[in-house]
Formats: sequence, C-alpha cells, structure tokens
Amino acid sequence: EDDADDVDEGGWNNEWDWDSGASPCRYFGVKCDLRELHVMELDLSSNGLRSPVGGRIPYEISALGRLMLLELDGNELRGPLPVEAMVKMPNLTTATFKMNLLTGTVPVSLVDTNLAFLSLDENKLQGSVPTEVCNKTWEGSINTVVVNCRVNKCQCCRGPFCE
Repeated sequence: EDDADDVDEGGWNNEWDWDSGASPCRYFGVKCDLRELHVMELDLSSNGLRSPVGGRIPYEISALGRLMLLELDGNELRGPLPVEAMVKMPNLTTATFKMNLLTGTVPVSLVDTNLAFLSLDENKLQGSVPTEVCNKTWEGSINTVVVNCRVNKCQCCRGPFCE
C-alpha cells in the first residue's frame, strides 16, 4: 500500500520513515482515532509536496475512507481537484488545497461529496464554481467554498476577494 511514487517526497519538509514499521498514526501530519485504527486527519500543509510531471493527487487517497479533514495547502500539487477520490470518502467534511498549482475547473461532481468546507484559493483553476455546488442543501452541503472570487464566482463563495 505504499504509494510513495505518486507524490514526490524528495523535498518534503517533514518526511515519513516508510521503513520504520511504525504505525502511520505516528507519522507527521497524521491524526488517528483513539485506538489508532483509522486515519481521521491528514495535514501535510507547507510540506514541500510535489506532483510528478503530469501527475496529480493520487486516487488512492480515497482508501482513507474515514478521513474527516484533508489539508494540503502550500505545496506544489498539480492537476485537477481529486473529486473522484473525495466522493469515495464519506466522512470528509473539510478539504483545503490553497496555494497549490491545481488546474482545470471546479467540477459539478462536488455535489456528490459530503464537504462542508473547501478551500481552493490561489490555484490555477478556471471558470466559475457550478451553481449546483452552492445550491446543495441536504445534510453535508458545502456551505463555504474559498476561492479567488474575481475568477471563480458562486453564491457560496467566501474569500478575501469576494464582494
């Protein structure tokens, strides 16, 4: 289950000792439930993560099915927003990808996630946030999307450039 090749860890500010045999719950940026059975939070913000050339955030992150919080701000992650993986993570309510190099558009398939907070500010995304994403009103609805609202407009948009 070692997907270390999917994200370049060579320049990580806080590296994991993959071969130590330690529980992943002991790794930097990982928080687990009390019994250390499930990863609940993953915060690798400002850790020097880089997607390989042409790479993207790996779909395999969806294996963290109990993950509630994913913070990957301030890295050099590229490619589209990993929505297909986030859809497979029913407990994920907060995801932050601020200050990366994500490209493409904000997909309408975000309505299939259980996110309540999504930060996409300071990426290379284009287009507007789909109205369907902001109009999602059932439980688990996205109530805050943080983007550069001069570029990505929507009614649930929040951020320093929203007016």
